[in-house]
Amino acid sequence: MRLKVKTISDGPGPGEVVIEVTTISGAMEQVVVHVLGMVGDTIDVGYPLASNEDKRLIELPRESVSGKWRLWVPQSAMVE
Repeated sequence: MRLKVKTISDGPGPGEVVIEVTTISGAMEQVVVHVLGMVGDTIDVGYPLASNEDKRLIELPRESVSGKWRLWVPQSAMVE
């Protein structure tokens, strides 16, 4: 599965970008990813680790700037 994200700037290395992921609390998590892992405004996060009503627990492809690997995101942010 893929997760909708927002690109906010170029990344620290060549071919990298900084993206923002919106969590269920409305907080934004920033993650540095390689542009080859993006398709449009989405990244691959695989199948959700857990589901609860309209939210999904996903594992990021890389650690976020704040040190998180897993986030609860709204179901509406997921794309098959």
